[in-house]
Amino acid sequence: MQKREFAKSGGQSGGSSAPPAKRGRPFGSTSANSAAAAAAAAEAMSPSALLGPSLLVHNSFVEQNNKRIVLALQSGLKSEVTWALNTLTLLSFKERDDIRRDFTPLAKIPSLLDALLLIIDDWRDIALPKDLTRGTRVRSLGVNSSVTGFGSEYDALASVQPPGSGAGSAAGEVLGKKSKHLSSLWWNEEDGLFNLDDEGRAEKQLCAVAASNVIRNFSFMPDNEVVMAQHRHCLETVCQCINDHMTEDEELVTNSLETIVNLAHLMDLRIFSSSKQSYVKINEKQAVQAVLGILNSSVKAWNCAAAELLGRLIINPDNEPFISPLIPQNNKRIVLALQSGLKSEVTWALNTLTLLSFKERDDIRRDFTPLAKIPSLLDALLLIIDDWRDIALPKDLTRGTRVRSLGVNSSVTGFGSEYDALASVQPPGSGAGSAAGEVLGKKSKHLSSLWWNEEDGLFNLDDEGRAEKQLCAVAASNVIRNFSFMPDNEVVMAQHRHCLETVCQCINDHMTEDEELVTNSLETIVNLAHLMDLRIFSSSKQSYVKINEKQAVQAVLGILNSSVKAWNCAAAELLGRLIINPDNEPFISPLIPQIHKRLVDLLSIPAVDAQAAAVGALYNLVEVNMDCRLKLASERWAIDRLLKAIKTPHPVPEVCRKAAMILENLVSEPQNRGFLLAYENAFAELLFQDGKYSDSFARILYELTARSNSRVASARGIWGM
Repeated sequence: MQKREFAKSGGQSGGSSAPPAKRGRPFGSTSANSAAAAAAAAEAMSPSALLGPSLLVHNSFVEQNNKRIVLALQSGLKSEVTWALNTLTLLSFKERDDIRRDFTPLAKIPSLLDALLLIIDDWRDIALPKDLTRGTRVRSLGVNSSVTGFGSEYDALASVQPPGSGAGSAAGEVLGKKSKHLSSLWWNEEDGLFNLDDEGRAEKQLCAVAASNVIRNFSFMPDNEVVMAQHRHCLETVCQCINDHMTEDEELVTNSLETIVNLAHLMDLRIFSSSKQSYVKINEKQAVQAVLGILNSSVKAWNCAAAELLGRLIINPDNEPFISPLIPQNNKRIVLALQSGLKSEVTWALNTLTLLSFKERDDIRRDFTPLAKIPSLLDALLLIIDDWRDIALPKDLTRGTRVRSLGVNSSVTGFGSEYDALASVQPPGSGAGSAAGEVLGKKSKHLSSLWWNEEDGLFNLDDEGRAEKQLCAVAASNVIRNFSFMPDNEVVMAQHRHCLETVCQCINDHMTEDEELVTNSLETIVNLAHLMDLRIFSSSKQSYVKINEKQAVQAVLGILNSSVKAWNCAAAELLGRLIINPDNEPFISPLIPQIHKRLVDLLSIPAVDAQAAAVGALYNLVEVNMDCRLKLASERWAIDRLLKAIKTPHPVPEVCRKAAMILENLVSEPQNRGFLLAYENAFAELLFQDGKYSDSFARILYELTARSNSRVASARGIWGM
């Protein structure tokens, strides 16, 4: 909000000037008459200082002008309607981060919203093309009278000759010309009204678009949302505009779509069958069909807005009965769009899925059909990633094209080089230097280089096309990542071999692959790890990417040793979750020494997330078997860094508790006592200093000093059990 302090302008001029004129009073009405004060006041009150994206509306202005704005909109006069729409556009416009303190929410002004909607309805009444409108009926009654009663007086005057005059008399010609002039100009000369010709239709259309823009601006203001979401006339009008998106003005459709998207989180579709007065006959099913129609349109911006609208509408349980019957047919179209290979279709499908699959951390999604369970959807997304990975290698590492010599003298070779052949072969009977051959060669070369690029719907194979394929692959991986966060999708995805093979292959190629693609793949497999069985890579299910259990674990170990801290944390968490399943132990156990070494290194990083990930993984690894505990205790700096995490302490108490439990697990093995006795004083110090973990360190000290190796005996010795 722009604050204009008029007193500052006078102080900056250097003189002691009187305060400028107050708002609403003419300049010079104050007691002071100095020129400096007048100049400062004029500068402060200039239109450039008052108007702008953030307009301060004074109470007195609002009270006086609200009623006049409504009356102007209802008047039907050009000048009044134009003034009102311009005023409302200024009042309703605001920047994204601007805080507007409107004293009266504009949508709550009596009859204002209805007056704006009436302008849109007036345009929609005449919006049909002329060849589709009903023609005028010929009026024969009273055609010989100068005043017919049917509003055609001027036409009658122009067509009827005065009594007693011949067909070619000068008086008749003059009267006819004069009457024709009146017939064609009496409506046009009335500047205050809208004509019914093409010019008038265009003016009505502009006014309707301006009114829809004002309503759209209203919908961005929180104070107006409840009023507009419960206004049946408003919702009916915008839904009808959306339904007619094929013939309606594009800007009018866009404004209507943005309006209903802003109101969707408060909308209840049952309003279309409520007892409130209806202006446009439309029911709940037709409203949803209108949104689905624009979701299937060819305009990408409309597709995105319609997808967001459906995502917001479905949040309200009362809207579910009207939307759920249409979900399967939309799902089928999404799958077909992904499989089409066309830029616009693939982009629309990815944008739609991104909106449908995205949710906030604490958001409860009630999707009727888990998205990963839609037939062929997951395979279609993975196919987009596979298509990118097929061309992801640098050009100098790809296999060169083999020369095709068979059929080189033929215009159609069968190897797809028809255009090249046409460019290289001369027409029969023409010499090497003939003009005909040169022209044909140039034309064919042009076709050879541009026939693929000119097809806008397909992906090119040049650098631009590679970049587009890469973006689509990243978007597809992001959708799959979003799927993995939904509990209903976990089982399906964890048993989907193609999905697991693709993400493991992306992780394995983390040195050369797109970073965002690797990150999405890593987060996906971390979310599914607790349900994963590595034996799926050697199962009888169809394989798309050749990878076995050992290679999958090696890929995770490779990213654990990478230089990206976020990847290290995710890989540590992934290993900690995989080892929980006993069926995965045979594939992870051979690499335990390398895993321990890297996890101990992560404990030394001064980052709380890295330490937490390392402690969490070690906590699960020491529970596997005795060999894991012996190898961890023999790892240099392992015990010291675990103690450091407790002494510091780590900001998350659960991490400190797990670190103490790891030490307690290590001391349970007699072979580890030699490594742990060196830290006996540290254990005793923590026993008396920190009461949270004193029971763990008491058991550790007892194990180090007592002869019995039994945990039950140690507990019995300390607690008297």
